[in-house]
Formats: sequence, structure tokens, C-alpha cells
Amino acid sequence: MKKIVWALWLLIGSGWLAADSFFLRFNQGATDNLFQNRYGESEQISTLAFSLDKTLSPLSLFTTGRYARLYRVPGLSSYSHDVGLDYLAVLNPDTALYISGAGRFVLYGNDYNDFNYVALTSVVSLKSYLTKTSVLRGSYSLEMKIFKEGQYDFFSQQLLFSLDKYFSSRTTIKAEFMWGRKSFSGLPEASLETTGASGDTNSRGKGWGGNGTSPNYFQPTTQKDSGKSMQIVSLGGLVAQGLGNRIGLRVAGLKQWVISGRNPFTFIEEYYMVENPSFDTFSWAGTRLNGEITFLIPGDIEFKIGYTFKENEFPGIDSFDLEGISLEETRRDKNREFEVRVEKDFARISLFLDFSHVRSDSTDPLFDWKGNFVSLGVRWNMFFGGRE
Repeated sequence: MKKIVWALWLLIGSGWLAADSFFLRFNQGATDNLFQNRYGESEQISTLAFSLDKTLSPLSLFTTGRYARLYRVPGLSSYSHDVGLDYLAVLNPDTALYISGAGRFVLYGNDYNDFNYVALTSVVSLKSYLTKTSVLRGSYSLEMKIFKEGQYDFFSQQLLFSLDKYFSSRTTIKAEFMWGRKSFSGLPEASLETTGASGDTNSRGKGWGGNGTSPNYFQPTTQKDSGKSMQIVSLGGLVAQGLGNRIGLRVAGLKQWVISGRNPFTFIEEYYMVENPSFDTFSWAGTRLNGEITFLIPGDIEFKIGYTFKENEFPGIDSFDLEGISLEETRRDKNREFEVRVEKDFARISLFLDFSHVRSDSTDPLFDWKGNFVSLGVRWNMFFGGRE
């Protein structure tokens, strides 16, 4: 993996002068709970990422790369790379069409290379001004992921509609509807039964078992198999208010339902700054609420304080006690997060600092946890050919 990473960075380094824009970001993250469970494991993550964009009228070519280095669990270190094309067409003075297609690959270290995957994504989006102060957006997206460990393979699609309304009082109101469907194309047949998590604590993943091997999230039984697809719908809303030129308020909420199917996994884990196959938008049903206040303090420094509450249910996922015995109830989590962010923009450089404290209560005692997360970073922006 190191040879591939260095070869790609040399390619980018030799080609960045041809780009219209170039972005380079480095951030250093640290946490006392990498796997976000009761057995908190501390970790530091160094991330170096870049983005290039080149206009080839009427198309635009973009590529991004990201290398993340973990020190205590180096097997979770990864490199990801995206390459794609997008197209923007102005259909009339009030309407624009956007089309994008991209490919992606992700490579992990030896301990987690079952997570390696390639992906294809596409998006078609239409934006139209209904009036001078209201905007309607609609988009349809597709994603296909093929993993080294084929049982994780899936195909998903999402349909999204949103309506924004702007008022002279500097108030913005937004309403959003989303429908999604995910099909597990690599899911094992129910007849191929394997041992469940009951009585085997190590079966619940690296974050708990710590056995140095990739976790096997799929352990279906005849009773657990409920089809190879899931459908979700969600309704969301946002209200934002500007108070003068230096204070902004924002309140947002989301309610999501699983309308068919359920998770085919034995358990679900979410990691800090690390992607894994068991957790994504389709994993949960529930409520999310967020409030945020932004100040522009002297020195043109942006200072944000936020609070997020999540109440999630994971259909198809049982709660277990600490011995790995099923509690015969669906897993439900309540998650509370307090966050502070400070950012300062210069002509070409931006500096930022993030800190968050999270507390999670769950019907599964493994996921009763608390943790602190901090990230310090710098972003370098360059524009060429008069484009900015």
C-alpha cells in the first residue's frame, strides 16, 4: 500500500500546476475512545489530504486523495482516492442541472484489508428558483461498493428533495425529504449458517475483541435473515437566523424511519475518523437534533458552539450483555455531543481547531461510553488562471 500511496502522491505533485485549483489539508486528531465503546482505546490520527480541480469546458475533472495514519492500531491506517467528472448546465435563468460521476478506492493496512473496496458513484441534481427568495432542489444518486471481502458488497440509491426559503429578516428556513434503498449484493445465503455472537465476545469486532484480525460483522442465521435490502425515508428541517454581521444561529432536526428490511449484521460499530462496512446512513432509524451558534470574534476568527442529540434504533441488531448473551431486545442508543470549533482564514491558509465531548447511553452495555475528540488542522488553498 505504501508504494501505491507514494506513486500517487508523486503523480499529483508533478501534475498540480495544470490544475485550476489545488487544496492541501493536514490535521492531527486525537481521541481517548477510537472504537467508541466502553473499553475506550486512545489513538492519534494524522491525516494528509489533497484536492485538484481542472475545468475542461463544459466538463470539470476532479481528483482527491487522503492518507490517514494511526499509531496504536496501524492496521486501520488507510489511503483513499477519488477521480471523477462533473457537468453543470444552465438550462434557463432560474434553473441549473448538475451531473457527476466518480470512482473511488480505499486501501487499509494488513489487519483490516477486508475493508478495502472500490466504488462507483453518480449524481444528477436539478436546482430551480421558484421565486427570488425560494429554491427547490432535487437529486438522485447511485453508489456501488465492491469490497475485498465480498459479503460486504452493496448497491444503494437515494432520492432527495429540499426547499429553501429566504427572508429579508436574514432568516432561512429549509425543509428536506429523502428516500433511500440499499441492496446487499454480497450477503451470504441464510442456509449458510455460522456461529452467532452469543457466547463469543471476540465475535463483536476488533474494538472489543482486540484479536488483531478484521471483524466479521455478517453472521446470519435463518431467523436473522430478512431479505437482502433495506429502505429508509427521512424528513428534515432547518431554521437559521443572522443577528447582525457577527452572530448566527442554526437549529436543525431530522427524523428517519426504516420502512422495509433490517440490518443483516450481527453487530454495528462506528469508529472515530475511520470508515467501516457496518455503519452508514442505512444502519439506523431515529431522531437527530442539532443547535449551533456562530460568532465572528475580533480578528475575524470564527467561533462555533454546537450541541447534538441523537436517538437511534438499529433494526435487526440485538442488545447483548458483557458476556455476549442476547438481551432479546433491539439495540437503541442515545448520544449527546458538545462541540467547539475555532477557525481563522488568511489569504491562502486556513487554521482550525475542533473539540467535542460525547456521551452515549445504550441498551447494549458495550456501547455505554464517553469520549473526547480533538483535531487541529491547516488547509492551503491555491487558485490558478484567475479562477477563485
